[in-house]
Amino acid sequence: RLGGRRVTMNLSEIRDAVRTQLDLDEDDLPNTTLDLYVREAYNRTIQMERRWPFFESSWSVTSNSSGQITMPSTAAGVASLVELNYNQRLLLIGQEMAEDNFQGNTQYGNPDFYSVWGDTIYLWPTPAETYTYTLRGWRKPLDWVSSGAATEVDADERLHIPIIHYAVSLAYAQLEDPELENAYMRRWAQTVERAHDDIMRPQHHEPLV
Repeated sequence: RLGGRRVTMNLSEIRDAVRTQLDLDEDDLPNTTLDLYVREAYNRTIQMERRWPFFESSWSVTSNSSGQITMPSTAAGVASLVELNYNQRLLLIGQEMAEDNFQGNTQYGNPDFYSVWGDTIYLWPTPAETYTYTLRGWRKPLDWVSSGAATEVDADERLHIPIIHYAVSLAYAQLEDPELENAYMRRWAQTVERAHDDIMRPQHHEPLV
């Protein structure tokens, strides 16, 4: 952060940082190759955690006549499901437990539980009417690399430097320099771990001064 302002990098700046470290130009390391390194670096970095706070999202969803909700295409995971009219938070149970306790039961009611199987949310017991819910969870990462040079990294700014380190390591692997490849891979592991600990630190009230 700079003066309280988020300092983010876009794809062009990531490319420049990698090439500067390698002392290469675009002829030596074309965008088509470098973008593959950046994409792999981003994916590997994001895979370090399934619940990054910068992916937290909310969706409004409505059940169908069978008491099922199709997961939004952008959703990667579910944190909670809250019915809007009564502000009722449903409890998550396993699909097998739900089927053992509710399947075959012809009684309908106000759902108290939900389960997730594949890309579908099931309400239990099966409701006699449709309900609208607020679904909270984590969205899927954006394919920002394909969106152009001016597109910012779809991640917290504290993960941008680790992405550069990983991409540099892959470039050194192509140059058949195992020593520098391993050095930058270790640097990636160290910086992404520190960034992860900082980003995932629980939020607390700061002391008053």
